[in-house]
Amino acid sequence: LRVLDLVTRLDTERLGILMPGADEQGTEAVRRRLFDFLAGIDLIDPGGNEFVPVWRAVTWRGPGAGIAAVQEFLRPVDP
Repeated sequence: LRVLDLVTRLDTERLGILMPGADEQGTEAVRRRLFDFLAGIDLIDPGGNEFVPVWRAVTWRGPGAGIAAVQEFLRPVDP
C-alpha cells in the first residue's frame, strides 16, 4: 500500500482499505496481492471455523461522489 492509504477496522467482521485517488486498476492490484499473500495461510478462528476473505471494491468519482457515498459504504452490515 501507499503511504497515504489507510487500513482500518470497520466493525468486528470487516476491514476497510481507503485508497485516495486510486482507480479500479489500483484496487484490483491491491486485491490480487492481498489474496495471493493470504492463499498461503490457514485462516481458522478459535472456534475452528475457516475465515474466507471477501473483497468489495468501491470507487467514488464524479457528481454525487460526496461524503454521503463514503459514509454509506462504511455503515455496518445488517445481519
